[in-house]
Amino acid sequence: MALRVLVTGANGFVGSNLCPYLLSEGFEVLRTDIDKSDINGALTDPSFVREALGSQEFDSVIHLAGIVSIPKSLADPFDCYRVNCFGTLNVLEMAANKKVSRFIYASSNNVYGPPRRLPVRETDPYNPRTPYDYSKVLSEHLVSSFYMHGDLPTVILRSWNMFGPTTFRPEPSHVSSVLVSLESRFLSTTGAETRITSTM
Repeated sequence: MALRVLVTGANGFVGSNLCPYLLSEGFEVLRTDIDKSDINGALTDPSFVREALGSQEFDSVIHLAGIVSIPKSLADPFDCYRVNCFGTLNVLEMAANKKVSRFIYASSNNVYGPPRRLPVRETDPYNPRTPYDYSKVLSEHLVSSFYMHGDLPTVILRSWNMFGPTTFRPEPSHVSSVLVSLESRFLSTTGAETRITSTM
């Protein structure tokens, strides 16, 4: 029998690429998002998560949903924490109660802040700057807590800036970064010159 995976934030950039891939690999996928998904609703609503999602059958959770815009997090920190942290907490609790086989959390390289050394290492300390960064740090701690005390198998993934098919609003800096890095030039960002260097 194929494993069934719940994917939150399924309509976002990562989710819209991940779900077709999982299907192509033989997984069953249950998509949830605010709208236009298999089960529509807000992860900040505990009853939706507990009842609408918790009543479904699935083996694992890939938690992608959240506010990803740094400018939005600066404009409304409360909403950023509400969505990214309390939404994550609701999904964690539901997953732990269902005793899923794996909970995968999509974090961000932003937890490291400006690189203190290159390449960045997984063991480098947290150095968040914006509410978005802090929301990812806090959510990582929530995930770790459920691993330690809730007997929930977890994985935390920290991705760098991503772009590609289904990018809804590609940043001009993405294209500039690629071209500049290929030519080994300097890129002007916010009034400073920074050499584009791989941090992986």
